[in-house]
Amino acid sequence: MRISIITVSFNAVKTIEQTIKSVITQSYENIEYLIIDGQSTDGTGEIIQKYENTIDYFVSEPDEGIYDAMNKGLRKATGDVIGIINSDDWYEPDVISKIARVFKTTDAELVYGKIGIVNDKGDISISANEPLNQLWHSMVTPHPSVFVRREIYDKYGVFNTKFRIAADYELMLRFYIAGVKFRYMDMVTVNFRTGGVSSTRAVECAEETKTISLSYLERFPGNKEIVEEWIKKKYYGSKFMAMCNEKPLLLVNYLNVRFKRFRNEIIIFGTGIWGEHCYDLFRQCNIRVIAFVDNNKDKWGVKIHDIYVENPRLLEETRGYVLIAVRYSGMEIGRQLENYNNKFLQWITIDEIISRISMII
Repeated sequence: MRISIITVSFNAVKTIEQTIKSVITQSYENIEYLIIDGQSTDGTGEIIQKYENTIDYFVSEPDEGIYDAMNKGLRKATGDVIGIINSDDWYEPDVISKIARVFKTTDAELVYGKIGIVNDKGDISISANEPLNQLWHSMVTPHPSVFVRREIYDKYGVFNTKFRIAADYELMLRFYIAGVKFRYMDMVTVNFRTGGVSSTRAVECAEETKTISLSYLERFPGNKEIVEEWIKKKYYGSKFMAMCNEKPLLLVNYLNVRFKRFRNEIIIFGTGIWGEHCYDLFRQCNIRVIAFVDNNKDKWGVKIHDIYVENPRLLEETRGYVLIAVRYSGMEIGRQLENYNNKFLQWITIDEIISRISMII
């Protein structure tokens, strides 16, 4: 089985060498490697040329955006399976052999796994495994981790370049609706640096994702009103996150209104992506996170930013303020806190904050 790996690049002189090395040092032998460069001017081409003996196809020419470049690579690739990795990401060692094994031993037509999400400080968080049916409103198959049989592209098409930021989401949703056989690998396959197009243009990405989701809404097999509500929640949540990144005091000001005696100390309930995001916002605004709590017993005793994760029972006798930083199940956690009958504890859900602040964004 031949596996084609496509890297698209533009002015990636600081990162592309790590990307290239992560491909050419894989133990799997039958790899075709293609690099599609958008006519970089920062020395990217010179780095690529250092490895010309290990690259099967290289072109550097103007393109019409990242998805146009990916489509160029798809047209040139000859492998039975194709993966796409950007020039600021890198594969885990030996991962291509493991991907190939899944394709050889199952009926999978698309294989994907977890990604390590690397922020600008070098901290790594691991993507969660979300149910595939959430593709109706969210990108749950991280594209850098995705490998697809080439006949699937032949049958259902390539990236729709009408979308400048979220065409990978549109493609995954299109494949899912068409009945492509997805297979999940419970392991980190690739590491992804934040700061790319979809990260830095988050509001535009949210707009495109909503447009794509709504365009396929008629194909949803169940209650369309329910999924439409989920699409809106996802949209407002993404816009809220982007807005808070630009104006972190937005969240703090709201907490000061909501909690009358708020004294810049808070407990975060939830250790996922929203808990991490809110921690970063609070740190920017000099609000001290005094504890993390989580219902997942496996998290208890683990340190996050030098703060131990605690059993929620801690809150039975705690005096203070809690942000329930868990999307879509905040009401259930709120009822859990109510059952503690602690009159000195106040809380708010991230969904409540989003619904209020979304009125002004």
